[in-house]
Amino acid sequence: MADILVLAEMVDGELQNSAKELFQAAGKLSNQTGNIVSAILMGPNAITQSELAIQFGAQKVYTMTNSGIVKPSAILCSKTPLGKEVAPRLAYRLGVGVAQDCLDVTADHKTGRVTVTRPVYGGNAIAKFKFSNNDPQIIIIRENIFEPLSQDMNRTGKVTNLNFDLKTVELKSRLIKTVKEPNEGVQLDEARVVIGGGRGLGGPEPFEQLEELARLFG
Repeated sequence: MADILVLAEMVDGELQNSAKELFQAAGKLSNQTGNIVSAILMGPNAITQSELAIQFGAQKVYTMTNSGIVKPSAILCSKTPLGKEVAPRLAYRLGVGVAQDCLDVTADHKTGRVTVTRPVYGGNAIAKFKFSNNDPQIIIIRENIFEPLSQDMNRTGKVTNLNFDLKTVELKSRLIKTVKEPNEGVQLDEARVVIGGGRGLGGPEPFEQLEELARLFG
């Protein structure tokens, strides 16, 4: 039985909310196909975060330190800067298709083939697409579409460390530096209410009123 593999992103050693959303989507496919929900965590804090991944819905977690081979039927990525870079490149390397900007996923319980729902024609219509018979089926899911599962401290799962020996000379790209800008208030993608203004306001002063309105909304 093939796994449904979630590319679980971590930032500063912490599991991201986008990964928790993917566990919800993967769980939906798992219920329809019977396939196991797996996650792959990469980074210096992957082992310590593996338990958290299980609590949010993963049944198996792969981290980067004992040998092992992963052959999933589907790979789920979030539509984050990393997901949008990795998923299409992975699809090209594996010679399979990739479905981008997906809003929903379903699977045939007999064949395991995934059907995705995604916007077309600039968002003016919604269409459904089914993958061909080539695995893995690579799916990029829009953020904030699936509500993460509730964290369950009693969930159990298996953690497997992978031995991935990649020589430095084989790396095509590398991170030079991360620059963090100071941020005040709520993150845009987590805001309950979004207030916007444009050039029609006539200058910077009216934006101060919008900021005050935003504070009143919390």
